[in-house]
Amino acid sequence: MIPGWKVKREVVRFGQQLLAIPEFFWEPIAQYWHDRAARAGFATYEGALAQSQKIALILVYQPDGVGAATIAMCAHLHARGFAPFVVSNAPLSPQDRVALGPITWRMLERPNFGYDFGGYRDGIGQLLRWNLVPDHLLIFNDSIWFPLSPDETLLTELEASSADLTGTILRERGDELFLESYCYMIPRATFLHPAFQAFWRGLGLTSNKYKVIRRGERGFSRAMIVRP
Repeated sequence: MIPGWKVKREVVRFGQQLLAIPEFFWEPIAQYWHDRAARAGFATYEGALAQSQKIALILVYQPDGVGAATIAMCAHLHARGFAPFVVSNAPLSPQDRVALGPITWRMLERPNFGYDFGGYRDGIGQLLRWNLVPDHLLIFNDSIWFPLSPDETLLTELEASSADLTGTILRERGDELFLESYCYMIPRATFLHPAFQAFWRGLGLTSNKYKVIRRGERGFSRAMIVRP
C-alpha cells in the first residue's frame, strides 16, 4: 500500500503543475512590471554599519515583525567581518528599521514575488547596480537559525574553501546534485563569472514553489557547473 504522506505529496505536486499552465502566460508580464519597479528603485534604507568587501545578503519574510534571531544573526555576521544586507520580502515597519539599523549595512524592501530566489535575484541585481563586487558574498535566508554557537566555524570553513561555490547541504535527486538554497558562499571570481550573472539575469520569477525549486535551487547549481 502507498503511504498516505506520499499520496498527499503527489496530489500537491500535481496541483502545482496545473497552476503552472496559466502562470506560463501571466508570470512574464508580472516579471516585466516587477523588473521595471526594481530599475526605478525599490525602497532602500541605510544601516549604521560600513560597507565591507564581505557582504551577507540575508533574505527575510517576517510580515509580523523582524525576530530576535534575525537581529542576532546580523550582529554575529558583522562581528565576523560581513556587512549585513537585509532583503525583505515584506514591508519593514519603522520599528523593524530601528531594530535592524545598528547591525546592518543596508536594507531593501521588495514585493514577495519569487520567494527566496526572487529576493536573491533582486539583492544581487541591486549590488550590481551599485557597482559592488564583494570578495565574498554570503547568502542566507531566515529559514535557518544561525549561529547556534558564537564560536561556530562554518563561516571560516566556507571562506577558506577553494571551491567556486559552497554551501552546507548537497542534495542528490536521481543523477542531479544541487546545493540547498538557504546558504551559499560566493567568492569574487564566481560573482564576476558570466555564467553566474547570466543565471540571475535570465531567471524567470515565479511564486509556484515547485517551479522555484526547479528553476532556482536546482537550476542555480546546474548553471554553475561550467565545463571548458
